[in-house]
Amino acid sequence: MSPSTITNRAASVRARLLNLSREHDIDFNRILLLYAQERFLYRLSRSKLKANLILKGGILFYIRDGLSARPTRDIDFLGLKVPNAPDDFAPYLREILAVESDDGLEFDIENLSVERIVVDAKYEGLRIKLRARLEQAVIPFQIDVGFGDVIVPRPVKLDFPILLAEERFKIPAYSWESVVAEKLEAIVRFGALTSRMKDFYDLAFLLRDRKLSKQNLERAIFGTFRNRGTSLEAAVELLSDRSFSKEISWRAFLRKNRLQSSESFADVMEVISSRLKPILLNM
Repeated sequence: MSPSTITNRAASVRARLLNLSREHDIDFNRILLLYAQERFLYRLSRSKLKANLILKGGILFYIRDGLSARPTRDIDFLGLKVPNAPDDFAPYLREILAVESDDGLEFDIENLSVERIVVDAKYEGLRIKLRARLEQAVIPFQIDVGFGDVIVPRPVKLDFPILLAEERFKIPAYSWESVVAEKLEAIVRFGALTSRMKDFYDLAFLLRDRKLSKQNLERAIFGTFRNRGTSLEAAVELLSDRSFSKEISWRAFLRKNRLQSSESFADVMEVISSRLKPILLNM
């Protein structure tokens, strides 16, 4: 493909994305980030490594709810049978980025960085920082890869939403039951007073969905808590405790993320407790 063709394609894509941001009244930078994330995941889905990086984290809510989902800046994965050392992982990443796609996007393969991090204050993982370019727009984004967790019952294949009329694709991802289990475990491990508001928000959001399998929830919670060495009894105690309040932090979280909700933090805890406490007491 000639440089002029690539340039024209990028300009066309940028113009269509700008129209999309105006149509939905969404910040253009968020649309650009979503497009870069989408096209990275497309390349992953067409690579030999698609079964080795299992999608998790906030972007799953974008798959479920599209542009109305809570914004997230990162892509999170569980790494399976891939090296967890930065220098050894980088070639795998470059292999993904080398997959060709006529989407107007160019990834800066030579200047990406891979560093070791601690995930959720407990597990070692990798953080990748890279940049994509769409015409003159530079789009930085981040990928976190964790290791050592379990997915119960197994990864699922999800259709990833497409911003423009591109080829559709599926991506291996966490089951929703495993998402619930990990978020509950994080709240218990960090403690109610220091846990992240997004975990409470996401838990309540998911638990309103009656399509979640009770049996798979039990298996996912048991497997996740056992794998991470966290007490199930502590989860019951947390969900029974009504002595703490995080209403100020809750309202600040909603404002910061431009989320519309009339629920109080107490309402959110009631949703979480009413759905999960009976399951925990039965384990």
